[in-house]
Amino acid sequence: MGLAFIVLLSLSGEVHAQRIESLLNIPGDSWRETRPLTERLVRHSGRVKTITIHYTGMPQNPQNDLRKKLRGLTNYSIANPKGPQWGDMPYHYYIDMDGKAGKGRDEAYRPDTNTGYNTDGHITIVVEGDNNDPLHDVQRVKLMAMIKSLEQKHGLRPQDVGIHKHYHPPGKTSCPGDHITQLINDYRRAPPVPLLTTGTPRPAPLIPSVRPNTQQPSGSSSGFLTLDDLATK
Repeated sequence: MGLAFIVLLSLSGEVHAQRIESLLNIPGDSWRETRPLTERLVRHSGRVKTITIHYTGMPQNPQNDLRKKLRGLTNYSIANPKGPQWGDMPYHYYIDMDGKAGKGRDEAYRPDTNTGYNTDGHITIVVEGDNNDPLHDVQRVKLMAMIKSLEQKHGLRPQDVGIHKHYHPPGKTSCPGDHITQLINDYRRAPPVPLLTTGTPRPAPLIPSVRPNTQQPSGSSSGFLTLDDLATK
């Protein structure tokens, strides 16, 4: 726990943003068993302005694979017997405890929330876990790669990246927990680093500096990670 752990991303030292599709471990909507109920969804009124990070608020579950987690969240969101029934899972992207990512709601539609903030213009990424779970290094690397990809896609800056509790009075929600809150706050404060195109010489690395996590999910490595460690399979 002594030395700062630098999240390294592949291809360039600054962060060469990859297309979001290349970061998904399950192609598009291939995991779906039913189609979203688009009549329950609301389109953004204009361009995407914000990337907002959530956690699932549930303990990490090593028993279910990513497909089962995406289906379970979607089915519950559509048929929720205890609350609002939405047209799809509420988030646009999902990162599981092993750092594997899947696409959720279509980006054209606003995300949903139980906490009442205005989601127009928000793209959301949810990370599996609650405040009692570690943020695994594989989750950390995939989250930062997806953030950079979405920034490039939508013309956003680090200052346009937020967390769920940024949009509520203090104490109303703890989402996305202490680990992700620290990671995103550090990222927003880091000096801007330009995105590079293929073939551009690499500058010095990188953002953000975070402490190493000694607890890893099954099959993950420790020490310095790159996106090559998380290659889509």
